Amino acid sequence: IFGRGNYQMYDVHNNHTILNIKDDKTGSLSGGTDLIIAPFGITSVCVTLNSCVAFEFKTKETVDEQGLESFLSQATMELIASNYHSHQMTLMDLCTNSCVLLTLTR
Repeated sequence: IFGRGNYQMYDVHNNHTILNIKDDKTGSLSGGTDLIIAPFGITSVCVTLNSCVAFEFKTKETVDEQGLESFLSQATMELIASNYHSHQMTLMDLCTNSCVLLTLTR
């Protein structure tokens, strides 16, 4: 149950130090994840070390316009970064406001 001693959702969209991916040479990859599920009650510094599920949200209109494939590299890089930092295996979900479009795991 979320928020009752088990797991909690952490909004990390505006925290550019958590799973932020940037390619300084070409600038072709840039961004970070939007939401992380991790154990309840940890500090924001420990969220990446304990992430279980990472979410990237896109609007349905953006996905329809640009295609799901255009976001696959960002989701893949966020999955790699999350699994690199976390002490446990992390799932990566690419979502719109109404559904999960893609789930990645290692």
